Amino acid sequence: MKHHIILIEGMAAALMESVAYMQSVRAELISTVAIQYYTLLSLEAQETIYEQTENQICSLTGKPSGSIIPRGSLGSWKAPESIREGSQLRRAGKQS
Repeated sequence: MKHHIILIEGMAAALMESVAYMQSVRAELISTVAIQYYTLLSLEAQETIYEQTENQICSLTGKPSGSIIPRGSLGSWKAPESIREGSQLRRAGKQS
């Protein structure tokens, strides 16, 4: 009987450690998603500023869009897909 009690206590301790580990992993995942979402918002803001700046320069100079600021690092970034992924992450976070 004493052997069973020790075994049960050991199992309970292992289960508690497992729960603590799962909670720490969950917290880490939430933190990672939050950081990625913040990054997406920052990139969206940068893309908006980029587009507004380009539009203002083009309207002042009469040049076509894309001719003032060369399409490079920001121009090659796929904003719509990235923002949609961020929206999906946000919806998934609200559901859990």
